[in-house]
Amino acid sequence: MSPKGRMSRLGGLVVVGAMSAGLLAGCGGEKAPAAGEGKLPISISLMQVGDVPAKENGIEQKIEEYTNTDVSVQWIPQSAFDDKVNVMVASGEMPTIMRVNYVPTTFNAAKTGLFWEIGPYLKDYKNLSAQSEAYFDNIKIEGKVYGVPNFRDIGRTAIVYRKDWFDKLKLDVPKTLDDWYEVMRSIRKDDPDGNGKEDTYGTVLFKKYNEGVSSPLTRIAVSIGGVNKWGVDDAGKLTPEFLTTEYVDTMKLFKRLFSEGLINSDFPALDPSDADKKSTPVS
Repeated sequence: MSPKGRMSRLGGLVVVGAMSAGLLAGCGGEKAPAAGEGKLPISISLMQVGDVPAKENGIEQKIEEYTNTDVSVQWIPQSAFDDKVNVMVASGEMPTIMRVNYVPTTFNAAKTGLFWEIGPYLKDYKNLSAQSEAYFDNIKIEGKVYGVPNFRDIGRTAIVYRKDWFDKLKLDVPKTLDDWYEVMRSIRKDDPDGNGKEDTYGTVLFKKYNEGVSSPLTRIAVSIGGVNKWGVDDAGKLTPEFLTTEYVDTMKLFKRLFSEGLINSDFPALDPSDADKKSTPVS
């Protein structure tokens, strides 16, 4: 679950300790074994980033040893993650622990009782209770905590770039959309990696590139004064980013980049895992 906040986002994912109420009621659930009966089975669903670890790898073995459990991990490809979670929630066949995104399915599942509320138990765990309340405030759903957040910098969404390529091409950090165009054009056309081929991009897009809290169009629009997904005027009226001038102008920039071949044309079918194979300094 990407964290929920008042005006900020953790900008990432949340690992949710979740037990399906439907699973417990309909399938008997996973009951803790009595003394001497063996290990507690724990099923976990996680997003696959990179290669799938070998079964019974060292980390899993250490977790099992420390917790006296039998761990089974289901790795779900990033491109199919939300769809798979939707199917699991709809069918009620969810694992003991699952990682979820900041999407309506997660909210609805929590509101209807499919996840355990764990807020009252946090005080019993010294490491969790020692964390800043801001992390838990950012993932609350109607004032309740259903998961454990990824503990990282709250204000973490940013644009990063290859300084060596910028230095070689004598490029400055872009401040305007015209600057952004010149950066993208130069990195595509001026051979920053020095291999004599036109095989580099200023940025690489992939399918679902503009979903989530850290979408590239939002980042660039914010850098020129736009809003972060939603804006609030003096009268308290909410305005979505796609109705703001900065966001529309950013879309026009990407239309120009696409029409001139300055960004990859295969993005509607490109998986995130394949995007890293292309040469790009900005992400």
